[in-house]
Amino acid sequence: MTRFALTRAVLALLATVWLAGCSEPDDPAPTPAAPVIESQKTGVRILLVGIDGATFNVIDPLIEAGDLPTLGGLIRGGARAVLESDRPMRSPALWTTVATGRTRQDHGIEHFTSEGEEAEGEPVLANSGMRRTLTIWDILGAAGRTIGVVGWWASWPAEPVRGWLVTDRMTRSRWSEWADGVKQEGLTYPAELTDELLPLIVDPLDPPMEEIRKIIELDAADEAELLAATRPVRAHGLSVLKYALSTQVTYERITDHLLARADREGGRPDFLAVFLIANDAISHTFWHYHQPEKFGSIDPERLARLGPVVANVYRRNDDYLAELIAGADESTVTIVISDHGFRPSGKLPTAGAKRRLRDAFTEEFTETEEGFETVTVGQSGVHHPAGIFVAGGGPIVAGSETDATLYDLTPTILALMGLPIPEDLPGRVLTEIIDPAFLERYPIQTVPTYERLINRRALLAGADAENDESTMEMLRSLGYIQ
Repeated sequence: MTRFALTRAVLALLATVWLAGCSEPDDPAPTPAAPVIESQKTGVRILLVGIDGATFNVIDPLIEAGDLPTLGGLIRGGARAVLESDRPMRSPALWTTVATGRTRQDHGIEHFTSEGEEAEGEPVLANSGMRRTLTIWDILGAAGRTIGVVGWWASWPAEPVRGWLVTDRMTRSRWSEWADGVKQEGLTYPAELTDELLPLIVDPLDPPMEEIRKIIELDAADEAELLAATRPVRAHGLSVLKYALSTQVTYERITDHLLARADREGGRPDFLAVFLIANDAISHTFWHYHQPEKFGSIDPERLARLGPVVANVYRRNDDYLAELIAGADESTVTIVISDHGFRPSGKLPTAGAKRRLRDAFTEEFTETEEGFETVTVGQSGVHHPAGIFVAGGGPIVAGSETDATLYDLTPTILALMGLPIPEDLPGRVLTEIIDPAFLERYPIQTVPTYERLINRRALLAGADAENDESTMEMLRSLGYIQ
């Protein structure tokens, strides 16, 4: 049995045992048994919004201009920090570090893809089966906190949580198109949630043009090229914009749907994590219009039309952040982060013959003799290690500033929610942004580790998932079975 096949078997067993041991036969949304991690009840909820590639270099001028009222208000009423990233700046590794508080060497996800045995050498996109350590939602769930996760990098196949999880493979993203393609199973937890959410998925081949036009002013040639793309072309701005925005709109709609249902049925999750992906793709391929002085000659007409594209993504994300915060209560701490920032590469995208990419566009487009002889590809924006951290609400001190790293997110969230901090995490609690009265009432406690609760290393190393007693012991330790 391959490692990936074994992991899927383990996940299936987890779901089966959970369903069998923790619910009535007709219960469509089972709940784990009593929590097994002792914690302090601080009453704090967490809204964690990840914006891929967000940078203060764009945010601060927009706030000054009054264009990001939500993020600006969150900063004024809370805390900010430049969030130091890790090199190499590969998103699956970085976002898994955020979710686990651990180095990529510990959690096991270091690249976008790996060569998988089951794919006969084809690239396999980073996934939860490659992760060796606990996530923060694993830990919080074991302490009795309810969970909601949407679109987080490397979350497929879905693992059982105390609530719901919608994986990063729920839709056709540019990365799934470049790697191992669309998935049909393991898309959500609970599994039956998938059918409920399918109508909300945006097909990039039928893109949300109304949303796209809010981001970018297309002329006739641009719109034809965008619509003609049948797959995302690496470093091709229009196709990756179409795929990235279709993915983000899908996860926004799913989040809205699930939160509306939660509001009807008794309350939002204690921990909600939502991932917004479009900023990264657009920053890579449109940065020369955002910061033209760092590049050579740019066509004035295109600069006039496309200059606002990067800023428009930030404006759109700010609007959606406002919607999320509007539904949160006063006990909610909203945290907005990025995995890295952006800077200009100084290299303009270049025009290449479209015949090289003939299979990436519709036949009508590639056979057109007038107007579409080339497509432009290239990354004018590249990653920078200065990401963002913004937090507000609950016990966050207004006007506070600090320095932070990706490793500090997990311990800080655990402290805010009253859980002991594992001593084997490399990060720290950002105590300087938390009200001292809160810390006095809920003093920070520690525990050697949480990793023994779920021995993922042993499972991934080759244990027989269906018969291994360590699997059953793992489930017992989490309270999933008795």
